[in-house]
Amino acid sequence: MSFSKKIIAGVAAVATLAVLAPAVAMAEGDAPATQQQTQAADASIYVNSNGGIWAGGARGDVRTVGKVGDKFATFASQLPTISRAGYTFAGYSKTKDGSSIISNNDVITKNWTQLWVAWTKNDAKQFNVTVSTNGGTIADGDHKGEAGDIQVSAAQDSVLVNALPTVTREGYTFAGWSYDKDGKSPIVATDFVSADIRVYAQWTKQKPVVDAKQFNVTVSTNGGTIADGDHKGEAGDIQVSAAQDSVLVNALPTVTREGYTFAGWSYDKDGNSKVLDTDFVSANTWVYAQWQEVTKFNVIANTNGGYFANGTTAGDAMVEAVEDGANLVDSLKGEEFPFVRPGYTFAGWSYDQEGNSKVLDTDFVSANTFVYAQWTKTDDSKKDDSKPADTTKKNDTKSNTKKTVAQKIKKAVLGNTGATVGGVAVFAVIALLGFAGITVLRKRA
Repeated sequence: MSFSKKIIAGVAAVATLAVLAPAVAMAEGDAPATQQQTQAADASIYVNSNGGIWAGGARGDVRTVGKVGDKFATFASQLPTISRAGYTFAGYSKTKDGSSIISNNDVITKNWTQLWVAWTKNDAKQFNVTVSTNGGTIADGDHKGEAGDIQVSAAQDSVLVNALPTVTREGYTFAGWSYDKDGKSPIVATDFVSADIRVYAQWTKQKPVVDAKQFNVTVSTNGGTIADGDHKGEAGDIQVSAAQDSVLVNALPTVTREGYTFAGWSYDKDGNSKVLDTDFVSANTWVYAQWQEVTKFNVIANTNGGYFANGTTAGDAMVEAVEDGANLVDSLKGEEFPFVRPGYTFAGWSYDQEGNSKVLDTDFVSANTFVYAQWTKTDDSKKDDSKPADTTKKNDTKSNTKKTVAQKIKKAVLGNTGATVGGVAVFAVIALLGFAGITVLRKRA
């Protein structure tokens, strides 16, 4: 074969390889775009009240869910309203100090995201509160013994009743405060100061003490037990005595029930007829204890590189049925807590794996919670940080390169249908070139 013919044959071979290059690329693992599409994963965001109160009275974290890739507005729309006395809501922040506000258009990129409610402190403007003793006298403070209209000061957005003095009136029982003299607009514990205001003390006239007739009050614990007095530890229907015209609730014992909060007394078992603090005894009476089941949550703790104290494999540990309002740190003091990690000292808990959001000793449980163990490397472990030079690195690099080439060949042969066709085509070209070479040699011979 002439030199020119050899050049032509080489160019043809290179051109053939160029045409087959996409097939070879497919053999190395490139998948069609349609195969790379994945569905968005479920995402949870925990938003901490950061000192505020969620609608319903809850504090701490509230969970909202959506999909990774959704805008934050999707998650925010599920959150309850929130308030904080003396502060104005300023949005939701990636940091506790409110320095990184998240926009409704921000896209959520991962699961288990922690946010905080951001607040702006209001200026504490002072208002005048005119207190009318309404027949009584001031019992404490700077105005002790005074009667009539007394003026006190209260900060804007402070709780109104906290600014009011103690009052007394002979022959009467204090019955609370009202915005009007006749008691038709009572002041409640959640009323805040927002302007100059006038309030009136309310009174209930005490009945004269006479030879009081005694009545029987049958107390149904309604699933609970008596917690004090002569009937301590008893359950069911307990009979006590109460004087005529005495306040009924004063004659009733303290009751308790595991997993429940006492919710007052009722004249019926279902709680439809509440016993009021102003109800008096006038006949034999039957009352029923009322209960509110305590809300419970799960606390999940991750070892974050450590091991369980009992020697079992590291991972997540769950503390089930932690009561709402329980101290979070105290709930993580079971047999397998804290975790252990050779060469490290346990350094507390965090709401994130990197330790940027520390769990405080004063934090309490208000939702299902995920925490991570944090570790501090000990001095003994630091001594072992130095390692001898790895003289086999170059050989390992060559070995890895060979492995990489072998893997590519394997992918070319065992890949998808398009990759297999490309590999066969390359093999065919190589075979043809080999055959042409043999022919040339034969002709030369």
